[in-house]
Amino acid sequence: MLDLYSHGSAGRPDLAETQPHHDPNLYQVLSDWGNPNHAALHGVAPRAIQALFDSVRVGGDSGTRVTCSYVEVYNDSVNDLLGARKGVPLREAAQGVVVDGLAVEEVASLRQTMALVGRGNALRVVAGMKMNARSSRGHAVLTVRLETRCAGVDSAGSLVLVDLAGMASATQSEHPDPHPITHLNP
Repeated sequence: MLDLYSHGSAGRPDLAETQPHHDPNLYQVLSDWGNPNHAALHGVAPRAIQALFDSVRVGGDSGTRVTCSYVEVYNDSVNDLLGARKGVPLREAAQGVVVDGLAVEEVASLRQTMALVGRGNALRVVAGMKMNARSSRGHAVLTVRLETRCAGVDSAGSLVLVDLAGMASATQSEHPDPHPITHLNP
């Protein structure tokens, strides 16, 4: 498993980060993800996802399957962003702590993956702040899982992308109501 933590600049979602380009008007959140004309401007998240798809043949009789899940941790609860469910319970299983009934969707390209991210982002808890009109209030975890069967051997791995919540200081960011940001995990 590969865990990747990315901290974006204020005013842009971390998972849609487009560094090294600094024009915030170039992308409207996720509208250009997967556009080959802008691939050189993509940040680390879409590049990592694209590299995963570039390295394998997915679908059909290839024996390879790629799935995604997307959750938000907000105020000590877990929201399933693909299943559109809030307060999803966690449980202990043989493989560790799991999100009970988590929605998992199969994807075959960067474009499909980013469409899921866009759909999930529409359900995230956000608030307007001084530096960002749409600051995420909860942490989000996108898991891209690759499963393959080759010569009778099953193997799997996950790429885990974490988008940490926006700045939690209501004083510095001039948020009118500090309550939505009091229970974030540091």
